[in-house]
Amino acid sequence: MLWQPLVFCLAVGSGYSQAADALAIELKGHTGAVRSVCFSPDGKTVVSAGADETVRIWNVESGEVLQKLLGHTREVWLATFSPGGERIVTASWDRTVRIWETESGDELRKMEGVVP
Repeated sequence: MLWQPLVFCLAVGSGYSQAADALAIELKGHTGAVRSVCFSPDGKTVVSAGADETVRIWNVESGEVLQKLLGHTREVWLATFSPGGERIVTASWDRTVRIWETESGDELRKMEGVVP
């Protein structure tokens, strides 16, 4: 049987959540609403997708932005890690899905014409 690590993701809305009270660190950087947040398989980083057309990779312990992924031209509504954590997949209202290398932040592939 093939084992795959669990990737934990949150869809973020505009409503208040009691879970926000339990945050150990606040991640500041997006200039618009945050649409999704996903933990890496090893739990050391998170990736966030924003209405500001950016994707950010964060160090969980320090709150430092490790990478700011640029390229989408409209709101990014999903960002998630691959099972091994070496890639990130994003989806945007610009009708693209993009694959990024986690370590470097390089865009590896762009698929156009995707309807969200």
